[in-house]
Amino acid sequence: MTIITAQSSPHPLKRVRRRSTSVLGMTLVELLITMSLMGVIMAGIMSAYFFITKSSMSVGNYAEMSGDSRLTLQIFARDVRMATDVKAFTSKSVDLEVSYSDTDIRDVDYAYDVDTGILTRTVDSTDVFTLLTDVSELEFEFYNLLGNETTNVLEIKRIHFSAKLLKKVMHISNTNQVISAGYMMRNRKVSN
Repeated sequence: MTIITAQSSPHPLKRVRRRSTSVLGMTLVELLITMSLMGVIMAGIMSAYFFITKSSMSVGNYAEMSGDSRLTLQIFARDVRMATDVKAFTSKSVDLEVSYSDTDIRDVDYAYDVDTGILTRTVDSTDVFTLLTDVSELEFEFYNLLGNETTNVLEIKRIHFSAKLLKKVMHISNTNQVISAGYMMRNRKVSN
């Protein structure tokens, strides 16, 4: 039989609790340092995120402008090459008579609106198609058979088209593309 005395087993309420050597919490200084480091890390992450987003949007804008420009140049080239007459022209517009066949002759008008930055193509004054948007500059130039610039509607044999497109990415104008091409009016008969 074992006898337990008061000295061999101390009373549970009389135990002295010692503070553990492991960390139970953080001091205010440690918390401030941690928050500062997390702020710097988050600022770096957000900066990288915005940079990548802006770059992705710029690439998307370039791809969109490239596709729109290519389509516009193809349509314009086809119309100019098949044109039989120039009805009217300015540096911002040209009105062509286009012969798609012996029986299908259409009036095709290209017009650039400086205020809206839009280039449109209108067929027979009814079908309006927007070719380019976000155009900051556009100019049509007209040349005679000898390659000299002309203002005489009867001499026009070649039309040169140039445009500058400008898109904004995150409120910054940083995407632009310049297109330029000249096309001979194959079906038009001129005097010189």
